[in-house]
Amino acid sequence: MKKNLVFALGFIMLMFLLSCSKDNVTNPETPQYVYMTEHKPQGFYEIDVKTNLWDKLNETGTKNGTICYINNSDWGKKVEIGEDYSLWIKDLSRTPEDSLIHVSINLELQEPSLLLEGYVYKKKHFEITYTKNQYDETTKGNATDALIAQRFQDYANRCKKAGQIAAFVNNSFISNSPHPYTKLASKIISMLLDMFMDEELWYYQQIEAVIIGSEMYGQLKEWLWELEQ
Repeated sequence: MKKNLVFALGFIMLMFLLSCSKDNVTNPETPQYVYMTEHKPQGFYEIDVKTNLWDKLNETGTKNGTICYINNSDWGKKVEIGEDYSLWIKDLSRTPEDSLIHVSINLELQEPSLLLEGYVYKKKHFEITYTKNQYDETTKGNATDALIAQRFQDYANRCKKAGQIAAFVNNSFISNSPHPYTKLASKIISMLLDMFMDEELWYYQQIEAVIIGSEMYGQLKEWLWELEQ
């Protein structure tokens, strides 16, 4: 009974941590500055913004920023099911160079899907560079950028708080269990906690929510217009 209880705790905490990476950003005011494109879709579209499970935490800044911009447009909103299209953010990598961060990322507009990827209507590879001190611009400059940055900071703080709770449960109840499945769950939770408590990663993601999120939003807007033609 005790082993089953400990195993159950491990499973519950693992699921809890995974759920924390899910977007939960409330909408800022109507954007005043976003990626500018010549065209705008005429219809109204429901979009599900997706990442692969193994990339979810690494791309959560870009994903949440993109969602904020979409939800404050007059042509679309983010949904979980029943979408017109799914927008996949994929393969984000960062390469530091002095004060610069070079980001490589792929964006794909696909058919609606629940879990698996489907038909690809449009895709594009992006190379985007920002500076480490661009945090000041995204929190003290444009009012809309500041709001999006603050929403993401609030989200990051909730994730880190969840991580602290998970660490306590893991250290107190799970990691000392001899049950092999519980030990595996404990190792996975510890790995996730290392990422959850990485302050530098959250710092970069807050910048990316504004800068890269607006790029993803602008490209989506252009693609939807193209598909209407």
